[in-house]
Amino acid sequence: MMSGNADLLSSKQISTSIEEQTESIWRSTVDALERSGMTVHDIVKVTQYLKLEEHIPLYSAIREKYLQGATPASTLLVVPHLDPSSRLVDVEIIAAKDVLEFSPKQ
Repeated sequence: MMSGNADLLSSKQISTSIEEQTESIWRSTVDALERSGMTVHDIVKVTQYLKLEEHIPLYSAIREKYLQGATPASTLLVVPHLDPSSRLVDVEIIAAKDVLEFSPKQ
């Protein structure tokens, strides 16, 4: 499980661009998955929070670019009071790997 806003929180200055925030979140998500021996195809659930409804088309296009055809269960919510800061997007991700894939080959 991970929250996609961790990369934004570690930055001293948060971009005010939905495109840059979304790219940052999904890039850090893919990196974290790869470090764990997983890919976007191991994502089973994504919950996405956007501050503004008009950001849905751009957010969705960037998300699809990173998901590369993966189709996890997905919920997208528009939350006008998402955060008092300049954060425009937050993503929660659950990924799972079949334990048999980690078993030694016999």
